[in-house]
Amino acid sequence: MSQDKTRKARLSFTPEQKLECPKLMVVEDYSTRQVMEISGATAVARWKKQYEQELKGHTPEGKKGHSLVSPRHQRIKLIARMNKVDTDYSINELCTAFNVKHSTYYYHHQNAMSPEVLQMITIIKATSTETNNAYGKRRMLKVLNERGHDLGIYKTASLMKKADVVAIRPTKKHYYPTTLGYITPALKKIKLMNAA
Repeated sequence: MSQDKTRKARLSFTPEQKLECPKLMVVEDYSTRQVMEISGATAVARWKKQYEQELKGHTPEGKKGHSLVSPRHQRIKLIARMNKVDTDYSINELCTAFNVKHSTYYYHHQNAMSPEVLQMITIIKATSTETNNAYGKRRMLKVLNERGHDLGIYKTASLMKKADVVAIRPTKKHYYPTTLGYITPALKKIKLMNAA
């Protein structure tokens, strides 16, 4: 008498899905049971614990040792830690100590936004919401200049791009002039139909 037991199909999850589950619990206050029901995963509690440890800076341990937090996020955190370190060390020594490539350090250091740029981006976002995205780069430049920021139109356009602000321009309707003796194709058609 052998019973035929069918096994449940094993679910596999991508790293993005494994990262999304703990984010739901930590950021959006979902319970473990709710996330288990939503995702179908049973290792949700372990992923949450690992996610919290990684945010504190601890590296994962175990057989596989895979990180839940994205590599880009890890690099940004490492570079932030490098910037907090005493400036007696050279960049070469810091990159060697933290195992970060020089190009990665310089890229993140160069693309870090200054407080002034962040302030301009918040002004751009606030202005675009007030005007229902009606302001383009020229009007936005006037607003920034009035608020005391001295910059040009190209810089304004790049800041708008960083802020994900796109001006919505309504399309202009084109009307054919009828007063100058020019008759539109639609009017010609109507006259021909009335004449017949």
